[in-house]
Amino acid sequence: HGLDVDTIRNNSKTSHETLNALIYKVGFRNNKTKYIKEATEILATKYGGDIPSTAEELMTLPGIGPKMAFIIENVAL
Repeated sequence: HGLDVDTIRNNSKTSHETLNALIYKVGFRNNKTKYIKEATEILATKYGGDIPSTAEELMTLPGIGPKMAFIIENVAL
């Protein structure tokens, strides 16, 4: 599908229903779809489409708790 911040934000390319279908096997997919949509909006507007550089900043994103924030910080940054 080619997901990135821009395609997720563009509802005509990746609607809530499409994103939900793409993560169908994931538990709590309805909540996670909502969090992904909200987080991509924040990433686009506040971080220029990039991810925050600290775990503390990552935890301000919807659906990102301490465990995931520290994993991202150690692997992706």
